[in-house]
Amino acid sequence: MEVWQSPVYCTCLENRRLEMVREFESHRFRHINITMNINKNEWWATPVWEIDSGFDEYFNLALAAELADIKLEKGYDRYDIWDYKTPRLLELKEFMFDALDQTVPEYFGEYYPYNPCFINGWANIQHPGADLPLHDHGGTVLVSTYYVTCEENSGDLLVVDPRMGANWEWIADNGFQGVKYRRITPKAGKFILFPGYVMHMVETNRSNSTRISIATNIHNGRIDKIHTR
Repeated sequence: MEVWQSPVYCTCLENRRLEMVREFESHRFRHINITMNINKNEWWATPVWEIDSGFDEYFNLALAAELADIKLEKGYDRYDIWDYKTPRLLELKEFMFDALDQTVPEYFGEYYPYNPCFINGWANIQHPGADLPLHDHGGTVLVSTYYVTCEENSGDLLVVDPRMGANWEWIADNGFQGVKYRRITPKAGKFILFPGYVMHMVETNRSNSTRISIATNIHNGRIDKIHTR
């Protein structure tokens, strides 16, 4: 029978356990003093740019007048706003290409070189009570919006998280936790730019004025119909 040997054996185990604990604690406290080398990768991040164009009220009013003339000429038929070479539209187009140069080139590499062009553009004219339902822009590389005229409460742009149901970044809006969108409040002269795959919508225009914006589909590289610089 080895009954009496057991306590001695257990005591040896206990002593060894205490030694291991002391070794662990010693190593742990040494590790606390070590500076960690942490590299955070923002992989698959979705850029959304808000850019103040600097265009003033007089520019935007003149641009709105140009858009009204185009609408009168074309009626309610589908049209491409960039087919028109009016003074303010040309100035806005130049600004938009400059903004693209300062924001998106890093997202294009050697095998897909940066070479932006406008596929088409149109005016979104939203009267009081109007909105835009949830949608995306299909295979378009980039989407932009320029706010020409808008008042307070004319309808925020809601940009939806492309990760959809990912349980990440709990955002609160209007007292509700876990919303899957970010909110952008329109302002005359503001230019918005984001990837075409991003779902988005516009809230109801609850102001007493018409909200006017210009939307543009932007591609990279040559296609059949393009508007370049």
